[in-house]
Amino acid sequence: MFKKDDPQPPQRPRLLLTLMVGLAVYQASAAGYALNTPREISEQVALPMSLWFVSGVMWAVTALYGVRRLWRRERGSKAFAGWVIVGFSIYSALRLFLYAAADYDRGRLPFLVIMVGLILLLPARRLVRRFEANANTMEKDYDGNRSSQ
Repeated sequence: MFKKDDPQPPQRPRLLLTLMVGLAVYQASAAGYALNTPREISEQVALPMSLWFVSGVMWAVTALYGVRRLWRRERGSKAFAGWVIVGFSIYSALRLFLYAAADYDRGRLPFLVIMVGLILLLPARRLVRRFEANANTMEKDYDGNRSSQ
């Protein structure tokens, strides 16, 4: 969290806040849908409604926790939000892969795999940069040149 006496507190990341609020609303509505689905329809759906409800509540609560951290400008909140989005993308792909029954859903699998791959490139790129920075720091320390930290 930023210090109260800072002349200019950091700006809130609006895009991440919007994505996280959208995810929370989307998953809360999915949980509500699971509760309100008639038994006749829920028996025809491949994904059990109890799993749909539990996962909807879990993702909604996780996203709201991320929104709270982003709003309060806590340290690591952007990374947390990013990992929540990555995790939800993987969860969505796995859910569709495991429970897709219709030809339409099966036809969307390649597109979904490509989209998840693109989403996963962002944290992978950041991790590679972090490892490179750590390797450069360790290399300088090994050579005897102290870096000022």
